Amino acid sequence: MPRWLAFLSAAAALRLRALRPQLKRDPLGGAARPHPMTSPSKRAEAQNRILKAARALLDGELDTLKASLEIVRWRLDLDPDQTDPDLLAFAGIESQVDELLVADSLRGWPAGVKERKEAEYAEAERFFRTGAMESARAIVARYGRPA
Repeated sequence: MPRWLAFLSAAAALRLRALRPQLKRDPLGGAARPHPMTSPSKRAEAQNRILKAARALLDGELDTLKASLEIVRWRLDLDPDQTDPDLLAFAGIESQVDELLVADSLRGWPAGVKERKEAEYAEAERFFRTGAMESARAIVARYGRPA
């Protein structure tokens, strides 16, 4: 796990733990077994979407928080066992800032609230950027295909 992810609070660690694949009971009362794997086509789509978001982050087309949101949407289809530390890093970022990812819904809000939320968003973006870039580079190296 990346060193910068060590800041996660205990509550965030519990949320990440709760996102692990759920176990299903065997209908005949046997031992629990993991959820079936994602289909190869769904996995390929997830890999492409995650690579696109990681590359967009590295190219400056997406900011850290929006790239995290996109990567988290697809990560369980690519890594159902949640063993990839770089995908988990983005899950950690998203879990810390999910309340900030409402920029579009701020239209029409009082100016003071909107300015405060925008400042919080900018601060979170600055705080997570270095680690997110490191994880995005690792994701592209791990899952990217030669051009």
